[in-house]
Amino acid sequence: MGLLSHLSNPGVAIIFAVALFFALTVHEFFHAFVAHLCGDDTAKAMGRMTMNPLAHLSLAGTLVMLFLPFGWAKPVPIVPRNFRNPKIDSLLVSGAGISANILTAFSFGILARFIGWENMNYGAMELVFYFMLINLGFAFFNLLPIPPLDGSKILAFFLPSSIAHKIEYMGPVAQIVCIGVIYAIFYLIPLASQILSAIINYFFYAFSGGDLLVINKIVGG
Repeated sequence: MGLLSHLSNPGVAIIFAVALFFALTVHEFFHAFVAHLCGDDTAKAMGRMTMNPLAHLSLAGTLVMLFLPFGWAKPVPIVPRNFRNPKIDSLLVSGAGISANILTAFSFGILARFIGWENMNYGAMELVFYFMLINLGFAFFNLLPIPPLDGSKILAFFLPSSIAHKIEYMGPVAQIVCIGVIYAIFYLIPLASQILSAIINYFFYAFSGGDLLVINKIVGG
């Protein structure tokens, strides 16, 4: 569920919102930062190489987050012709946001292993749980090879240039249609959401040593 589902508990709602916007922000920041390292300063010049979430928020994507467990930010502007090695650098930039979310989840998982889930108070458990869950969700959801998600751009690396170019420069209407298809898949085909949940559960346990479903019941997620 999205942010609105947590409003009955203000403390949980705040932690959920902070984790959600952090996951979104760190994802977009690393897209911009790696693009900068690869020679494209378009995002930096437009103020997008920042950890300020306001620079990355999309009105439509934020509204979706109120009702659903996922949403989206404004895409970081990328000009591949500015890259020193456009094909490889595009792959690196596309994977940067996903890597940042996985690294965030891993860091909180290590913290959980160091402290021990059983030694955390309720607030600390909520914080670690939501930061891990949301960042893992962002990472693996974005790996789907469907435009405009990052997975489609990673897939483009292995496709002929003519097809990859079309994916890179999809229009906003086509992107909205694809987003609609993505949500339809997850809500109309239960197996799709079950597979994604299983992947998230696996990495949650691998990183933190805790059972996601058990901890979810404790924090009342």
